[in-house]
Parts: sequence; structure tokens; C-alpha cells
Amino acid sequence: MRSLWIVACVAGLAIGTACSESAGSRAVDTSASSTTLTVERAPSTTSAPPAPLPNEQAAERYLAIVEPYDVALEALEQAVNGGQPVEALQTQAAAVAVANDTHMQELQATAWPADVQPAVDELVAESEQAQTYWLQASQAQTRDALIAAAVSAGEHDGGVAADAIRSVLGLGEYNEDDYS
Repeated sequence: MRSLWIVACVAGLAIGTACSESAGSRAVDTSASSTTLTVERAPSTTSAPPAPLPNEQAAERYLAIVEPYDVALEALEQAVNGGQPVEALQTQAAAVAVANDTHMQELQATAWPADVQPAVDELVAESEQAQTYWLQASQAQTRDALIAAAVSAGEHDGGVAADAIRSVLGLGEYNEDDYS
């Protein structure tokens, strides 16, 4: 496929050069012998995917991935409950959006045990849906609009998937006091 692309580019360049010459100012030599371009493929650099983490390591990895998000979420909740001004709430909501984006990337980049992967996929899908609302919350101009966006994000909290992950990995139930 790559060699066809290169041949097409070389041919396009030759045609483009010939077509760009002004009429009559230069003749194109069609008697020249044709040159064949041979491109060898580089050796494949792909490797086998990493082996899934053992459950104990997966449990540690999961907690490390979700902790920044859980901490940011709890800080936003405390700021709302504490009556902080909308500017402070926007900053906290932006921190939640950043943490959510990071945790989605890290969840996807980790080789999870087979019995955990479907729940991780579900959690990522829910987090992707929530992200739109976290970004809206970070830009909300009023306290009510910010809270409405945060509530909408909360409808996609992935709680069922997170509970399944925690159960399979032997982590026990989520406790928000762990992050306040």
C-alpha cells in the first residue's frame, strides 16, 4: 500500500511539473527510459499487546487512576455546598473535566483482566458522555447553570460499572469520605 502511494506521488509530481510549464517554453522528453521505484517495507515494529494485569495490580492501578477524578469531584461538591462564587465553581468543574479526561485515557491504556474489561469499557463510555456536561459546567455563567450541568454529568457517573470493577477486583464499596 505504501509503495503504491509513493508511486502515485512521484507520478503526480511529474505530471504536475510537466503541466506547470508554460506552453511552448519547454518540451517534455517522452523518450526517456522509465525508472522503476522500488520501496522495501520496514520491518514491523508492532508487538504483542501487554498481558493483562493480575487482579491485585489491577486493583491498585484502578484506584490510582480514579483517585484524582474522585478528589476533584468531591472538591466541586464541597465548593457548591459551601456557597462558593461561580468563578470558583467553574475552576473546580474544569478540574473535574481534566481529571475525567485523564482517567478515561488511563483506563483505556491499561491492560485489564478479561473479567474487568467490559465494566471498564462501560465506565469509559459513561465518562465520555459525562465529559460534555463537565465542560459545560466549567463554562457556565451562573451557579444554577453550573449545577444543572453537573447534575447532567452525574447521570453518567458510571456508578454501576465502577461498582462492578470494584467488586471483581475485591476493593469494597466506594466511600466518598475517602476523597474529602
